[in-house]
Amino acid sequence: WPTVSQLIILQGKARIHFVLEIIRWLAGVLTTIICLVWLNWGMMSLLVAPLVANIISLVIESWFIVKNSLIRIRRKWISEVVTVGLPSIPANISEALGNMADRYFIQAWLNLTQLGFYSHAERYINPFKLYNKSFMKTIHSETLEAFSKSDTIAIKKIEEIMKFFFSILVVVGILLSLF
Repeated sequence: WPTVSQLIILQGKARIHFVLEIIRWLAGVLTTIICLVWLNWGMMSLLVAPLVANIISLVIESWFIVKNSLIRIRRKWISEVVTVGLPSIPANISEALGNMADRYFIQAWLNLTQLGFYSHAERYINPFKLYNKSFMKTIHSETLEAFSKSDTIAIKKIEEIMKFFFSILVVVGILLSLF
């Protein structure tokens, strides 16, 4: 998803990116609800939902790549993948393991009921992550353009927009935690 996501952002298709992020999120939510309510899978639904969301994302990514690019294999790009891509594999694996480690270790020392409360509380941060990621990817191309041209007016405008957006996120987060 990150590669296709960056292609969409650099092409200036923020609405498509937003819709795809929402589709991924809805797929995860709907899969979790279906697995919990109709299939009664319990904790297994927390593992199945990301898998289904990622499979849907993979299908959409494949469709986007086939539709918007011609695949040509060149020696330059193979060497680029080997020199840049392969060294990033350990970092990506450690990031994925880091995202799962807290749940594993908590489950090892707590019972599933207490883990359920933890998972429920952990889900409150997901909308903030989604909004933050979508917003940052939406302004990514404008930010690259402004900084590459050293356009101080555009940079100030982006800075003001970011301050406004993050202040809204802070206020909503505080209200959510209080009420």
